[in-house]
Amino acid sequence: MIVFVDESGDAGLKAKKGSSTHFIFTLVLFNDKDQANRTDCHIDNIRRQLNLRKDFEFHFNKLSKNYREHFLSEVCNFDFKCFSLVIDKKDVLESCFETAESFYLYACKESFLVAKDHLSEAILVIDGRGSRKSRQNLATYLKNNLNEKEVENYRLKKVKLEDSHKNN
Repeated sequence: MIVFVDESGDAGLKAKKGSSTHFIFTLVLFNDKDQANRTDCHIDNIRRQLNLRKDFEFHFNKLSKNYREHFLSEVCNFDFKCFSLVIDKKDVLESCFETAESFYLYACKESFLVAKDHLSEAILVIDGRGSRKSRQNLATYLKNNLNEKEVENYRLKKVKLEDSHKNN
């Protein structure tokens, strides 16, 4: 199993000072690595179909409705599951989180808790941007919060850092 994660918005809680109003955390789960590879190759084909650069990164808030619909109609035939957590940050009390990183960790953990019954021996791929230390903290945090000590098959087996610009 391979799991990709991505987020939209930022983890900052100061909306009046430029933070986004919402934070969205999404997991994409492939039970089969070959299915993930086929999907990856097809996303490259979608770029060619739409006459986009090879390094074009699909950011849905920046795509036209036609491009979004084309992308989704093309990938819906592949076998994967998605789980998303959407947080309206105006409902989050700043006093609940000391830092943006603590809010990010919370959102990440909650996303994985929703999907935990679907996780088994998962290789988690996280966007490698940002500080290596914060990403390593995330990996440790998730393993500690999702893997149950008394269970042989861990939900998270391995965490890999990859730049989202180089990974569909």
